Amino acid sequence: MNHPASFSTRQSPCLGRQGGTTLLEILVSLVVVALGLLGLASLQAVSLKSNNTAYYRSQATMLAYDIVDRMRANRAVAVNSGSYNISFTTSASSNTGVAGTDINEWKQNIARAIPSGEGQVTVLAGGTALIEIRWDSNGDGRVDTSDVKFSSMTTL
Repeated sequence: MNHPASFSTRQSPCLGRQGGTTLLEILVSLVVVALGLLGLASLQAVSLKSNNTAYYRSQATMLAYDIVDRMRANRAVAVNSGSYNISFTTSASSNTGVAGTDINEWKQNIARAIPSGEGQVTVLAGGTALIEIRWDSNGDGRVDTSDVKFSSMTTL
């Protein structure tokens, strides 16, 4: 009987050279997926850092409003006596009056709300107040010029 189509059991000569191609494709795809996951992890880390910075800025804004409200409630003393003037390096006010209590409570609030947070108040002539708050934003354990400083100026 004649068979119109004959089937050969011989292997093609090209088939032997392509062995392992699938493994190479899988390896390349794993490298691409790994790089994508590393990029995603990096994006997440940057997002968390930016979120923390934004959170601490909002805390600094609220703390600046807090001391300004305290000074406005005690405006005559704030504008005329300089009792609210305090530098970053001063840990507490030596004033025992309302101004001293306000400054000491404000400094404590900064220390609780912001890591390594420090505040400074300068009341200028004419009743203008400059409020500055800084903190360890880069995580190096110290507060210096490379860190974030929040400044707010207002009229009392």
